[in-house]
Amino acid sequence: MIDVATLTILREMDVGGQPDSVAVSPDGKWAAVAIENERDEGLGDGAPPQMPAGTLVIIHMEGDVAAWTMMTVDVTGLNMDFPTDPEPEYVSINSQNKAIVTFQENNGLALVDLATGVIEWSKTAGKVNLELIDTEEEDVIDQSTSLSQVRERHIHI
Repeated sequence: MIDVATLTILREMDVGGQPDSVAVSPDGKWAAVAIENERDEGLGDGAPPQMPAGTLVIIHMEGDVAAWTMMTVDVTGLNMDFPTDPEPEYVSINSQNKAIVTFQENNGLALVDLATGVIEWSKTAGKVNLELIDTEEEDVIDQSTSLSQVRERHIHI
């Protein structure tokens, strides 16, 4: 935590991994950090799963910065393509202090209560059929192919 007026470091908290997104609650009492632990795109064509799994870190920011607490929420095991490698990508917080977390490579969502760290629900965003698209990297635009039952992680632009 940094005092922006003086650029003084007030406290350091190790959230672990590779943060992808940070959100602060409307009331300023909570911060949520999506730790993706992004995979190596050069390893096995970048296909998940690749450990370590990502997490959601919740910071309770009431009172003096020295009293702030942190908890890590395990987001593995959810109904996703790769439940051992969730890769949380983005987080946002509503006025009820619930965080919505997106899992881009897994095409899913989860709702987390910030006070308890409980995952209230998780859902897959499903699959789509794509018609009249270009599926080959060949320096030619040919929008005559299609893909069936596609999740986001399969689309290359």
